[in-house]
Parts: sequence; structure tokens; C-alpha cells
Amino acid sequence: MFAGVAGGLALCAAIGVVELALWIFAPLSYHEWLEMVPDGNIAYRMAPFQVVDNARGNQVRINKYGFRGPDYAYEKSPGTLRIEVFGGSSAFEYFSSSDEKTWPGAVEKKLRERLNMPVEVINLALPGQDNFLGKINYLCNGRAFKPDVIIQYEAFNDMGQRRFRSLETLPFIPMGTSGDRPLWMQLARKTQIGRRGRVIYFTMTKRSMEGAYVLTDEQKEPGIAKPVHPNAFAWYRRNLEDYATLSAGDGVLCVLCSQSYLGTKENITRPEIREALAYTPDRCGMTLELVVDAYERMSAIGAEVADKYNCIFFDGNRAVPHDLEHIRDNVHFFDKGSEALAEAMVQRLLGDARFIKVVERVKSEKAGGARM
Repeated sequence: MFAGVAGGLALCAAIGVVELALWIFAPLSYHEWLEMVPDGNIAYRMAPFQVVDNARGNQVRINKYGFRGPDYAYEKSPGTLRIEVFGGSSAFEYFSSSDEKTWPGAVEKKLRERLNMPVEVINLALPGQDNFLGKINYLCNGRAFKPDVIIQYEAFNDMGQRRFRSLETLPFIPMGTSGDRPLWMQLARKTQIGRRGRVIYFTMTKRSMEGAYVLTDEQKEPGIAKPVHPNAFAWYRRNLEDYATLSAGDGVLCVLCSQSYLGTKENITRPEIREALAYTPDRCGMTLELVVDAYERMSAIGAEVADKYNCIFFDGNRAVPHDLEHIRDNVHFFDKGSEALAEAMVQRLLGDARFIKVVERVKSEKAGGARM
């Protein structure tokens, strides 16, 4: 018994020495999503006041509200143009090399410089959020900041978790509250040994760092080749219409966007593109060909809704080159892609008379004019 105890203590000491040595000589930054807390309205948000190294040279800061960025005041300063962004991880932009390199951050900087006025772009996006949760997020969180403009930027998460497939037979079912990873996983990721073990495992299984999905073989799961049911596109349209009508009722200009996606009908036959998109079929329950077609249809729906409800439509899916220099996987950008999207979006906004009218109204606030 003594030998067993001594051996166990020696093993623990050895593990402790290795862990300490890794922290001192070769620390590996935390490299996964931040800690989350349940939220009864929007399923979850990030635990406030976190600052996490994203392993790409940037410290991602979570504010007191549980979203990315600084602690904005609810009341904005007169003469400040306030824009809110809603979406999922492709708007949250966890892996950007700096806050200004995220596309919401770049939009803020570009508009501030070109309009020569204070501009705040509040990023209320959360990884995994679809447009249903996005519109609830606007109601429960966005409204309180009294924005002048809102930007809706999401499509993939409406298909993800096989949500489109579930609409074939059932009405939409909200995901409910969601918390953080299990305690053992949280503790493991705080250790250097645990982080390295995860990297090794994901490398061996060829899984991406953010998606716990498996490769889906169309021959083994023929259902993924079924056409997308009209209910799915009707639900997507409904959520965009809700964005449009809710914001219009608040006197807020709504910008509806199609989302940039790596795949196109032309490039998904290329091996390197198919490899980057390998987990899409399992994530969506759809073949790559169906996903690409769905993106085209959702882009058309966005344009139709924008035209019907007097919103601005921005075609993000055509704003960024569909290559691995700009987009690293399904919808997540390299810095080069974020810059391309931000520049195209700013040009679209500045070229629209409705946006300029909002800008002029906001500028008048500084001179004592009232918001209508």
C-alpha cells in the first residue's frame, strides 16, 4: 500500500513539474471559445469581464453585459452615430488579430474617418446564434442602447445544428438556455497538458477547433441530399421580416445582409475547398451543393425583404472572394476577408441616401436637434 501511495505521489509530482515547465518555457495560449453563462432570453451570453488570448495575438475582451467590446453606456453622447451588429461567430470574430481587424471594428473605424464624426459599432453577436435569437437579442438587449442603425449578418446558423431539417416536420423549437462546457473540460483547458492534449486529438482526428462534428458520407446518410423544405426558407424570411418591422417601429434603420460563405457552385469541386468545408454536411444535414444553393436563395430572400420593408440590403456573399486567402472555413474570415467585407459594407452604406439621412439627423443632435 505504501508503495502504491508513493508511486501515486511521484506521478503527481512529475505531472506537476511538466505542467510548471510548460507554463514557464513554452506556454500555449487558451484557444477556444470563452466561458458562457445561461441566459433565459437568448440561450446564453459570455461571462462578463473575461479577457482571453485568442492565440493569434489578440486579447478578446468581454464587457459587463456579456458581449464583445468596451462597456458602452446605454445613453449615447449627442452627435454619435450608434450601430449595432447581430449575428453569430462570423460577426463576433473571435480569431481576428485585433479588435480593429474584426469587420465590425473596421466598419467603425472607416465610418468614423470618412464621416468625421463619433461612431460606435456595438457588437452584440454571439457564436452560434441564429436569426431567431438575434431578433430576441435586439428586443432584450439592443433596444436599450438606442441604436440609430442595426446590421443583421447571419445565415449559416439558421441551417446549423440541422435546424433547417427539423423544420420539415416540426415548427421551430428554440434551443433553450445553454451553459458552459462541463467542469472537467473547463479545468482541463486551464492546464498546459490539457491544451496540448486537445490539440493532438483534434490534429489526429482532423477536426476543427470550434466544431465537434464528424465527416458525413452521403452514401451512408442519403437524407442529406433531400431538397430543403419550403418551411425552412419561410422561417428564414419570417425572422428577417421581424428584424425589419421591429427596428422600423423604433425608428431604427435596418441593414439586412447576405453572409459570406466559402463555397460556390464553381469552387466546391476543388479538393482544398471541399476539405475546408468537410464538416458542413454533418453540421447542416445537407450536401455542400444544397448549402450553396440555400445561400443563393437566402440572399434573394434578404433582398426581397429589404425592398419590401425599406431596409438597406448588403450582399455580403458577393463582397468577399470565395477563397482560402480571405475565408478560412465555412464563414469565418482571415483578417484579409474581414477587411474586404468591411470596406464593401461601408461603401454600400455611404452610397445609400437612407443611411446618409440618418447620419445628418445624428449630427443635428449635437447642435440640439431632437431625434424623430
